[in-house]
Amino acid sequence: MLELATPGASPSRAQVARLVAATNTAPSADNCQPFRFAWDGEALTIFHDEDRARNILDHRGRASQITLGGVAAALSIAASAEGFTARLDLTPGLPGTAWATARFEPLGEAAPHELHGWLERRCTDRRLYQGGSVPASVRSAIEGDAAGDPGCHVRFVEGCPPALRDYLLRGDGYVWHHDRVYRDIMRWFRFTQREIDATRDGAPWRSLGLDIPELPGLGFARSRLVQTLLDRGGLSRIWRYRLQTQLDSSAGLFCVTAPSGSPIDFVRAGRLGLFAWLRLNGAGFGVQPYIVQSLFAHAFAEGDPAPGTLPEFVELFRGGPATIARAFGLAANERPLWLFRVGLSPAMPALLRTKRLPVEKVLSILDSAPP
Repeated sequence: MLELATPGASPSRAQVARLVAATNTAPSADNCQPFRFAWDGEALTIFHDEDRARNILDHRGRASQITLGGVAAALSIAASAEGFTARLDLTPGLPGTAWATARFEPLGEAAPHELHGWLERRCTDRRLYQGGSVPASVRSAIEGDAAGDPGCHVRFVEGCPPALRDYLLRGDGYVWHHDRVYRDIMRWFRFTQREIDATRDGAPWRSLGLDIPELPGLGFARSRLVQTLLDRGGLSRIWRYRLQTQLDSSAGLFCVTAPSGSPIDFVRAGRLGLFAWLRLNGAGFGVQPYIVQSLFAHAFAEGDPAPGTLPEFVELFRGGPATIARAFGLAANERPLWLFRVGLSPAMPALLRTKRLPVEKVLSILDSAPP
């Protein structure tokens, strides 16, 4: 039962700890969890963690901005379960600085947000799906969420148009060809249960959607030799086939659009993307985001490709947003910022879910904060 907050009261330390634990379930690239929180008794400050965010795929901070949007959405949902409304001041900026400040007001007699029960269960589902079609009622609810961010939309397409399929398949190869990208991603892969339990971050090998048991030597996948085998030895073709089968098993794709590629619009897209993700999970659908082919591509389209980009990928990514826009039939004032595949999928087993850092690792309580 919702415990109503006293008028004029602020959350207690225990409530803030629960808020942060729920908020930190928001998605982040490779589950790097690049934000930290500080509570002073009146405001919760959200700091960008530069070291955790360090990744060539976070060029211009796009992935971190999307994550901040998810953090903001999760915080508003979690606050409602504690009897509060969260008022956020968003200031995404320099790496390692404060990117948001939240203050809380009693919610009164309003009920918790209808999605609060899905925060902990939300996950990236890379398994093969079982097709399906997103119900009109779910799409309508997502459209209602979009109304809170004027100019932003969530667009769906059934199946995967051929030009978009080709773009997704070719863009996925960037991970295996580029040394820096491969190293940055492998930094967050966890190849043993001991490593998973010790770090409580990153992506467990089981979450790749491949039925591979824990085997000695899986950690060697981080080596340059394995990357070479993936890139030149034919193993990348196996991964390409895997992506093809994933797309074939899906109900379709959806993308979150915004009127511009500004930092705030990426934050707004992250917020709306999380709401859509939660609603789809609640309706029995699996969701998998595509970061390389959507977030990463925008810098190329805007004339600022990531340093060291392989020449054969520059033109591909430069045309990526336009390829996505044509596939979804977007208007001229809609920029596709975040792309996903979606399809019916059974509940995710606990072993496939990513863990989160404990609250004491991500939350600082200042001495001035009351109990």
